[in-house]
Amino acid sequence: MNLSTLRWICIAALMPFSGLHAGDSQAVDSLFFRGVAAYERGDYQDALKAFEFIDRVYPSHRRLTASLLMQGKTLYAKNENQRALEGFRELIHTFPKSAYADHARYGMALCHLRLGNTIQSVRELLSIVESGTDQRLIRKSAGLSSDVMDKRMRIDELHTLLDETEGEKTRAVVTLRLAKREMDAQNYQAARKVLQNYLDQYPRGAYVFQAEELLQKVEALGHGMTRIGVILPLTGPFSDQGNGLLSGIEYAIKIYNQESASKIELIIHDSGSRMLTAIRAAQELCANPEVLAIIGELNSDITAGIAGVAQAAGVSLLSPLAAEAGLTEIGAFIFQLNASLDIRARTLAEYAIQGLGNRRFAFLGVGDSYGRIMYEAFVRSARSQGVQMLSEKWFFSGARDFSEQFKGIRQDGIVQMLRDSVLIIVNDLEKVTDPRPYVQYVNQPLTALTDSADLAVTAIDGIFIPAYTEELQYLIPQLAFYNIKARILGGVPWHDEPLLDRNAQYIEGAVFLSDFFPGPSDFRYYRFRDAYRKDQGVTPGKMDVFGYDAASLIIAQVKDGTTSRIAFRDKLEQVRGFPGVRGAISFDSGRVNPHISLLQFNSGRIQKIR
Repeated sequence: MNLSTLRWICIAALMPFSGLHAGDSQAVDSLFFRGVAAYERGDYQDALKAFEFIDRVYPSHRRLTASLLMQGKTLYAKNENQRALEGFRELIHTFPKSAYADHARYGMALCHLRLGNTIQSVRELLSIVESGTDQRLIRKSAGLSSDVMDKRMRIDELHTLLDETEGEKTRAVVTLRLAKREMDAQNYQAARKVLQNYLDQYPRGAYVFQAEELLQKVEALGHGMTRIGVILPLTGPFSDQGNGLLSGIEYAIKIYNQESASKIELIIHDSGSRMLTAIRAAQELCANPEVLAIIGELNSDITAGIAGVAQAAGVSLLSPLAAEAGLTEIGAFIFQLNASLDIRARTLAEYAIQGLGNRRFAFLGVGDSYGRIMYEAFVRSARSQGVQMLSEKWFFSGARDFSEQFKGIRQDGIVQMLRDSVLIIVNDLEKVTDPRPYVQYVNQPLTALTDSADLAVTAIDGIFIPAYTEELQYLIPQLAFYNIKARILGGVPWHDEPLLDRNAQYIEGAVFLSDFFPGPSDFRYYRFRDAYRKDQGVTPGKMDVFGYDAASLIIAQVKDGTTSRIAFRDKLEQVRGFPGVRGAISFDSGRVNPHISLLQFNSGRIQKIR
């Protein structure tokens, strides 16, 4: 047992015999100040024993709240942050009107910082700024909160904090820090907006002078900048894709702003994958005469909604991902970077007919708008070139059993084989005395041949299957089971390497579409990938590339000083062969980029055909 511990045991043992009791303020004060002295010299264990003794033995003494505060501070000094946090919280809960309540709140803020709860730490500090009475502590809290907001919080976290903050003083502190961060990031429009909102809400507030002074700096720095709106789902079910697109966009703008005397500012809105939110964002952007164009959205339906707003306002909308056919028919200011579904199906049909020499097709597709559009475009292209659609079958989205559809395709194929006389049904195989070459003779009726998978169906050259990945994992093995010997033709969802690897034995020679497939000789992509890795510290994904291409295309149209919305639209319409990372970008007469890759699965490997 060390001397320090022995000393405290002796003090506790002698107290009942020395006349010390709850009302003996002098003795308790002496014990309290001994604890303070131990704390100040760094003897935290002895200090904690003194404060805990007062709390336990003299719970109604006038030094109790000060002792509770010192317990929390001592535990914090011992790096027992969770216990310290609970101690500070107990003081505030039990004695909310104590003169030490704000000091305990400051202690909570420090504990939250150590525990990684940055936003909660700032909340505690701001509550002191808003309602505290100790001017020194208020200044200290304001300074620490500003430092944390500057160094430990992202801009989007500051926006969230501002939205939930109510008091004038705290809104001022957050507004000024957020505006400064937005200004440093060259997001001058966003900085202007948060400052103006504060000035409109508190025209006679205590921080009006600082806000007006910062607003003047923002106005001066942002003068003459090109502003581009962005509407993407940064939260919600598609936030991963939305943030990937935004990362690519921001990277392209960052590089341009570093290298160019003229600057571009992004005005970013989170749609949350909600139609009304996206439309309101589009209305706000279009109402700003400094916004030259908008990039957005991800979903085709939401893109159509904001396209109506952009078209009415005469603002170019560049959709980086939407593939809905007919989207650009909304108006002359709407552009699609991704090939539409009808272009994709037509491209696949033309290759199958002209490149592979296929003349007879079957169709098996999901019965929604995706399947319908792909079907109509494929059939229209096929029939215009004089080829046959032997069978057309549909299934509901999410289906797992495709037996009825495959039996129907088998039957249609067998009927064609009978018509071609490559299959002949006879009553008795033994009576076939002079069989013709290349002809199969069977003695089963059509229904039996259809239900059985023994007979290979060879009359179908290609089977077009627009379906989603969750359906393909069940569909592909069943296609093999029903013995339909046709080349598989698929849409973009077929470009799923794990899916293809699991089903490699069934899909040899399958041809499918892809909107992103860097081949070994795509040096533009690999240069971009290496530069992005060096700057961002991560490997870019498909969405990063799409976002980068969208922003780069806009940069190419404005770097000569174009500021007119109409002039920008006219330049965009003339784009032909722009060197995008994922491939050349051109707009056809319908303002859609028709670029789409054709891939083939051969010997366990994916190869680009074109």
